[in-house]
Amino acid sequence: TYGVSTALLEELPKENFKDVLPAALRSRAKRNPNVRTYKEDGEPAVVKISELTGLGFGYIYYRNGGTATLREQVYFKSFDNLKLRKPFRGTSVTVEVAPGQETIVILKEGEDACRMSMATSSSFQKEGNHLRDLARQHGKVTQRKYKGSIVPVSYTHLTLPTIYSV
Repeated sequence: TYGVSTALLEELPKENFKDVLPAALRSRAKRNPNVRTYKEDGEPAVVKISELTGLGFGYIYYRNGGTATLREQVYFKSFDNLKLRKPFRGTSVTVEVAPGQETIVILKEGEDACRMSMATSSSFQKEGNHLRDLARQHGKVTQRKYKGSIVPVSYTHLTLPTIYSV
């Protein structure tokens, strides 16, 4: 029904809303078609999406659907009219994203035109068994003497790109 009524306005602490912005930007990132995967690093299910929205906030979003922990250092070569939101500060960030997890770096956009360019250094922390299995599948086999017996040894040299410019 419509009519005269009394409304009681109550100020709520901003801590009640600390997860609203990250949740909104994660939702936006999941709809963004500009996805960068880590396929060339052997982890195609790990993704990164970055965007300056023009709506006051930008983001770098990570989702790890892979099998190893992503550790990435982001160095902002140009960082015009932008500011990192807590817990990040300065002009570089380091993120670690475990398998099955996601994280987001939030950027506050200023009122004037914003611009960023970044260089990254990425690595994946794989379990010892995973590396052993890679060596067995893709490596070379030789023989070594161990405690008086000849045993087969699998080995390989893995080289993965570690620096990207976006």
